[in-house]
Formats: sequence, structure tokens, C-alpha cells
Amino acid sequence: PVPDPAGAGALARWGAWTGWWLRMVLLYAPYRMWILVGDTVQHDLHHVRPKVDWANSSWIRNDDLASGNADRYFEAWGGLLTHVYVGNSVRDWTAVPSAPIAATRAG
Repeated sequence: PVPDPAGAGALARWGAWTGWWLRMVLLYAPYRMWILVGDTVQHDLHHVRPKVDWANSSWIRNDDLASGNADRYFEAWGGLLTHVYVGNSVRDWTAVPSAPIAATRAG
């Protein structure tokens, strides 16, 4: 959580915010960039299949697409707010289901 040193002195506020920033930069940023990279990119699998082995989410997603069980995955292009506003609007909007990428032959 963000520090809330209300009523504290300037030194206490500075210390609280310095500790918070150090934790963000030295702990959470490297953790999210180098350890949980797959979880960030494929977070929707956590909502589609909550009891699945999240560490192997890319293989599970590919297996779902290959076996025809991709009816719960949808492509959403554009900004998140646009996706939310359009999805919650009264306009007739449908998401495009995901499909496996066709294999191509080189040469």
C-alpha cells in the first residue's frame, strides 16, 4: 500500500515515501519483469480457468486453441478503457473469438 503518513513530520513522510519507492523499484519491478512475465501477459487464463497450472499458461492456452476449446478466449484490440466502454455500452458489439495461428511452410 501507498504510505499515508498523515500528521507525521517531514522526515517521517520522506522516509515512508522513500521506503515505498525503494520497494517498488528494487523488489516489485524486477519481480514483475523477470520472474512473473508470463503471468502478466496471460493473466486472462486466471479468469478463464482458475484452477489451471498458471506457470504453464502458454502451453495450456495453445492446447485449448488446438483442441477447439477456445470459446472463452477473445481478442480485444486497442486501449483498455475503450474496450471497457464499448463492452459496457448499449451499442451492438461482439468480441472476436481467438483462433490458432495457421502453420506456414518456409520456402
